[in-house]
Amino acid sequence: MPEMSKEIKLPTKLWDLVTGASFEKSVQESSNFIFAPIKVTLEEKASGVLTEPVVRLEFPKAGGEVDFSKYVKNDRGTFKISFQFDGFSDAENLKVYYVSRARKRKIDNQIYGSGCREFFDVKDFVKKVNEKDGLVVNVTRDRHDSAVGGHFLFSYKKEKQTFVSQVSFVDSKRPDLFCESSDK
Repeated sequence: MPEMSKEIKLPTKLWDLVTGASFEKSVQESSNFIFAPIKVTLEEKASGVLTEPVVRLEFPKAGGEVDFSKYVKNDRGTFKISFQFDGFSDAENLKVYYVSRARKRKIDNQIYGSGCREFFDVKDFVKKVNEKDGLVVNVTRDRHDSAVGGHFLFSYKKEKQTFVSQVSFVDSKRPDLFCESSDK
């Protein structure tokens, strides 16, 4: 069983985008928000990268945290990340955002990581890669930490309710690659 999510801090503007309502309004209408379950699958492309060839993580309501130090066992190779969230069946009402917690760093003349407190609408990208094999990441020189370190937020509306979930990717063996906890 993966760890339940710790409290995460989000920019207020992002909460407004994810839920479609201001934070103040969402507090007043909290019965319209449902914290939804989400599943994450990590699957090896290169044998021996993960602790198991396929790691399936099921997070109950509100999502959770994936600590790569528990699942990545090799220092070279590639694996895929895919998400299962009910909102994928209704692309029109789906929203997916990524909030980076990965510091920018240079590896072989390329910048990895998006920097602290940056967030992006990644719906089209995540939906596209999810429909194929998943998001492909490489563990060589901890590139995976810089590529996806942070929070993925998912939401969709159905009737008058908004379903929200999130998955945070961290690596407790490499805290130096992540923004300080106060910068979440």
